[in-house]
Amino acid sequence: NYDVDVTTLTYTGEYTLLIEGRSNSADPSSYAVNVQRVTDETREFEFGAGWRDLASGRFDTGLALDGQQYGEIAHAASIDLPRVVTLETWINVDRFSDTWTPLFFKGTTNSAQRSYSIWLNSDGSVHFAAAGQGFSTAAGVINTNRWQHIATVMDRDAGQLRIYVDGVERLAVSIATGAGVSVSTPLYLGRSTEGYVNFEGTMDEVRVWNVARTAAQIAATKDIELTGTESGLVVYLKDFPESTYHVVD
Repeated sequence: NYDVDVTTLTYTGEYTLLIEGRSNSADPSSYAVNVQRVTDETREFEFGAGWRDLASGRFDTGLALDGQQYGEIAHAASIDLPRVVTLETWINVDRFSDTWTPLFFKGTTNSAQRSYSIWLNSDGSVHFAAAGQGFSTAAGVINTNRWQHIATVMDRDAGQLRIYVDGVERLAVSIATGAGVSVSTPLYLGRSTEGYVNFEGTMDEVRVWNVARTAAQIAATKDIELTGTESGLVVYLKDFPESTYHVVD
C-alpha cells in the first residue's frame, strides 16, 4: 500500500504475500509488485553543469532518481518558509505512480502539517499543498520522457497561490493568509514522509526563493543559469554548497 514506507522484515525464510481488495467493492482491480533490495547509503551529490541545451531541450546532468533514491536538504531557518515561497525545477518524468508523487516536500507524517509541497498526480496534473490546503492544475500538463519546467508561488501576504508549467500560468487561486505551518524537518526532493512512493525521473535547476516571484521573472530566468547571488534565492542546487544537501539511496 502507498501508505507504508520501506519495511524491514523481522524473520528470515519464505514469506507469503496476501493481496485483498476493498471489502465494499466487487469490481476487479489491478495491482503490481516491485521488490527491490534496499541498502541505505548517504553520500554527497555534486550537481554538474546542469545546463539546458536549448536546441535539444535536454540537460547534461541532473538528480536522477529511480524511485528508491531521493534528495534531502537539511532544515535551516533559510528554508523555513511557511508564508512566502517560490519553488522551481526542471523535471523529466520516467513514469507516474498510481496516485501521487512528491517533488518538493517539507512536512511531517500528517498532511495537515505540510509547510509547502509540490506533487505530481498520475493524471499529469501538478498539485501544491500546504497547511491543510491543496490545489491542482488541470490534468495532462505534465508528460513522461520530456523536460518541463514547474514553478509554484505561495504568497500568504497577498493571499494567492500560482502554478506555472513551462512558463505558462496554469492555476491562480486564493490561499489562506494565516501563519501557515512551520516544521523543523528537512526539505525532501522526490520523497515525502507520508508514505507515498518516491519520484522516478530527473530533477535539475532546483531553486527555492523566499520571495514571491512574478510571472515575468520566472519566464525570464527559467532557461538560463543563475549566478547564485540573486536576491531572495535561498537554495540553488547546482552551485549551492555540497554540505547542505545529500542524496539517500
